Amino acid sequence: MVIPVFASGVLRRDLVIHMARMALISLPFAFTEFMFYPDYWDPPFLFDAAMRFGFGLEDFLFVAALGAMSIGLYPALARKQLQRVKPQAPPLAVLKIALLIGAALLAAVAGWVAEYPAIYTGLVIMIALPTILLLTSRPDLRYHACMSGGAALSGYVGVCMALELILPGTFGRYWHTDDLLNAFAGPLPVEELLYGFSAGFSAAVIYPFAFGLEFRRYSELSVSKIRAWIQASRLPSQGYIFCPLLLGQAFWFSQSGTFNLPLAALTWLFGLMIQLYIVYANDLADVAIDRLNATFTPFSGGSRVLVEGKLTVSDLKRAVAVTVLFNGLIGLCLLVQGRPLAPWLILISLALLWLYSFPPVRLSYRGGGEILQMAGVGLILPIFGYYVQAGSLEAFPWRYVAALLPLQLACAFSTTLPDEPSDRAGGKKTIAVILGGNRTKAVILALHLLTLILLAGVILSEHQLLIFLSVSAVSMAAISGLILSRSRAVPGSRSMLVFVTCSILATLGLTTSIAIERFVSARSVQSEQEQSHTPIVFDNQSMRLTGRPVR
Repeated sequence: MVIPVFASGVLRRDLVIHMARMALISLPFAFTEFMFYPDYWDPPFLFDAAMRFGFGLEDFLFVAALGAMSIGLYPALARKQLQRVKPQAPPLAVLKIALLIGAALLAAVAGWVAEYPAIYTGLVIMIALPTILLLTSRPDLRYHACMSGGAALSGYVGVCMALELILPGTFGRYWHTDDLLNAFAGPLPVEELLYGFSAGFSAAVIYPFAFGLEFRRYSELSVSKIRAWIQASRLPSQGYIFCPLLLGQAFWFSQSGTFNLPLAALTWLFGLMIQLYIVYANDLADVAIDRLNATFTPFSGGSRVLVEGKLTVSDLKRAVAVTVLFNGLIGLCLLVQGRPLAPWLILISLALLWLYSFPPVRLSYRGGGEILQMAGVGLILPIFGYYVQAGSLEAFPWRYVAALLPLQLACAFSTTLPDEPSDRAGGKKTIAVILGGNRTKAVILALHLLTLILLAGVILSEHQLLIFLSVSAVSMAAISGLILSRSRAVPGSRSMLVFVTCSILATLGLTTSIAIERFVSARSVQSEQEQSHTPIVFDNQSMRLTGRPVR
């Protein structure tokens, strides 16, 4: 639930104070856990706190996050803001909140003493109290309460489905509904759906009532703001991240014939979050040089949102913090899934960008930043994609990754070429600044050719000439474009854009082609084995599936 809360806070700074208040208001309800545990559910608690004290740390985290989401998600999605109807003294708001919380807790205890199921008592309270307020003093909130309930329900279902995806069977193991309706929407008990709706419905009435607020249309979140965030996200650069991750997954599939979709989803979510972290953080680190840059391209020079004044430094700092948080949550999820190395790989990925762009190391300004980029994209990402699926690096195909490293270095070099004038003026020691444009282009071309030679050695050692020709076709065509545009490629020219585009296409094309070949060939072998009923075994020498009988 932290994810929709932080997303709402990033998009709408004005909602942060309301979500923080609602989180605090919700905390007393954590003490009602003893009414639910273990009759309604019995998940494991840290230090077995629920059994000892009747509640645990998890209860406080849960009610705070649910309260914040319940008051923040609807305004963020519906472009509403909470504005004060009339001045109100803070003590009066506190008194209203205290009375409502007290009435709710007393009603909950009464239901528990009467031995009514705690979940139904809670649902009745969350619906009855707001309804009384709607009928008496705040009829203007009726529409917003229903819409808020729907938004909270959607967010809550999304959170629950993500939990079920990460830990399959969670609701079947820990929720006890045999004596209740015992009805389900997919894996989710109907009571949980009602709970999610009731939380949003209640928050949209009780909070505005207590603080004298009303929902009004939010005018600041314009289309231009959304476009600015899309521009800052530079989503086409996701290809740099997605293709190496896919390659690692393909290596495992070619070895095992298995593919875990929930783990793959977490891998791709990591790819999205690490890419957003990179582009947002780079914009912050390079804003001074980006202001000098008059030869930028879609692949270089930053997103320009700070230079053009479309977003502020504070906006991007918050966005960076959110991406770091999300990456941490992904690492925690993978740790729970038995992937203890995954959080360390995520930490290394975050650290590489920091070493690349920020003091005190700041290698992109001292020289050697491209080596870090090669290590992150060409080594860490394929390892991550493979490890998350396999759970081990014992059979990782190091030869293939080593053969592709020069390719990633060439791609890193090529994106420095358009920015060479501004980087030189700003004191940024990229390879283009150190060697000059012509020498850098020669090195890029040599690295592309070296990759083809190394890859040919790896694939041809397996007697797969046709496979080598097929996977390298796109790369060879792109290299031809490098050769043809090289002499005229100067910063700010169309030929430079062509040169950089060809280098990127050669990199992504070769990486993707190998991944596709691994998926297709493994699937073909599986189909043949299913038809012939011959066991599939793993050949450690070639790192491929074979159909040799098991002895």
